[in-house]
Amino acid sequence: MKEKDSKKEFENDTNSELNTGYGYEMDVLSDKNNSTEEKTVYEKGYDLPVDKQEDKTAKKELHEMMQAVWPIYDKSEKGDTSNVVLPSKTIKKILDKIESCSVPAFFSGREEHMRNADKFDGFLKNAQKGEKDSIIVYEVHEDGGVGRNKYIFDGQNMYVLYVGSVWNNDEDVISIDTTYTRIKEWNYTKDGWFTGEFCVPEPPERSETVDGRFRILV
Repeated sequence: MKEKDSKKEFENDTNSELNTGYGYEMDVLSDKNNSTEEKTVYEKGYDLPVDKQEDKTAKKELHEMMQAVWPIYDKSEKGDTSNVVLPSKTIKKILDKIESCSVPAFFSGREEHMRNADKFDGFLKNAQKGEKDSIIVYEVHEDGGVGRNKYIFDGQNMYVLYVGSVWNNDEDVISIDTTYTRIKEWNYTKDGWFTGEFCVPEPPERSETVDGRFRILV
């Protein structure tokens, strides 16, 4: 993997072990003001502004995680390079590696229990009791890309800061899709299903319907 370009983005950051993300500070939003436009953005709940340092930290930690799983990805069979789909055994190895970093992780392509599920289970149960908290959860995609989700519960609402990453044709890490969104409604069942719906654009702002529903087996 070529690292010279990707390292420049993080050269001013201090070196650290992969962060577990549990018990992080929850001030993810950029500075708010009392303008009508600002209030409208927060009421909609999607495309929320993100603090620059928080965004930088998220991308740095995701980059570190991608480097950690690189040897597994590099040795894997990739099939059609224009549409990579990794074998199940490779996905398992990537999940094993992320699990060893003591963070929750799941595969987005199947409904199966996540790794280090007890940590996310604890976060969700605390949220059900109205306790403020945050946690980082990684998701692995079938093409070998990895997403970093930071779930934040402020005592009333739950938000997700998401940063995704993929491998480009030169097998360098490319960060994509930095989004910050409020979860409109959510539920956590006794049998481990975390379900809900993200705030998404709705008519007349957007003509087509956007499905914001999600379903994760903890």
